[in-house]
Amino acid sequence: TNQYVIVENQTAEIIKRFSPAKFIKQERNKTAKVLFLKEEPISKIATHTGYSESYLIKNKYNFMKA
Repeated sequence: TNQYVIVENQTAEIIKRFSPAKFIKQERNKTAKVLFLKEEPISKIATHTGYSESYLIKNKYNFMKA
């Protein structure tokens, strides 16, 4: 039963640190970077990530260095 308690405590700690919003943002940023590297049109990147075209244009280099 001690092993179960340890696993339960570790699981609780992971859940506390997990942020769905942060995860979603990271995934959107990864997708944007991949599409920028493939030289896809801004309109396609906007459609796939949910970011506006103007936001993508302004922040292109931030996506690239991430």
